[in-house]
Amino acid sequence: MYDLIKKGYLGNPDQLASVRLVTVAEGPAKGADVIEVRTAGGLALDVLPDTGLDLGQCSYKGVNMSWMSKNGYDSPAVIGHYENEYNNHFPGGLLYTCGLRNAGPPNRDEGEWHPVHGRFHSLAATQLKNPAAGVQMTLSWSGDTLPMLSQWRSMGSGDYVLGLEPCNTSLQGRQVERANGTAKILMPYESITNTVKFEFGEA
Repeated sequence: MYDLIKKGYLGNPDQLASVRLVTVAEGPAKGADVIEVRTAGGLALDVLPDTGLDLGQCSYKGVNMSWMSKNGYDSPAVIGHYENEYNNHFPGGLLYTCGLRNAGPPNRDEGEWHPVHGRFHSLAATQLKNPAAGVQMTLSWSGDTLPMLSQWRSMGSGDYVLGLEPCNTSLQGRQVERANGTAKILMPYESITNTVKFEFGEA
């Protein structure tokens, strides 16, 4: 890109790729930051810094590649962690992070309350194709640190969707994982790197 600018072929780099931080000014997401990423190749993606850098709406060459719930984006300031609040605030999107202390149903473990999928919201390759639209998305991840794949489906009117979720735990909840001896525990100063990769291309 910089070579194109030096040679005088490109006046502004935003013509090829742009990253813009915006703050939502109205609606349920008022006050939330969104990083809008756009490329000349046709990728449009919202990165959500207020919710663990989750990935929201995504399209490739004008074709929607993510699912958004009826809730849409919310301001983190209004998200509650009560038992049923998840259903009122889950936005959907391309990547939603669960954890870090619970994945699965709400539960109380050793006296501590854990809401649905925790408070952090957030292989083999899985490929989604839409031949009619001429595009595809390939999803791959680090199978050594994310050894499980969960499938989530919603059959509700207006919310018909399939979610593919690389995980490091089952979705039975923290209390069940502890009782089964399968709870993953990150020790002080220990770190784990998880990799999730999305590739977009022609179908």
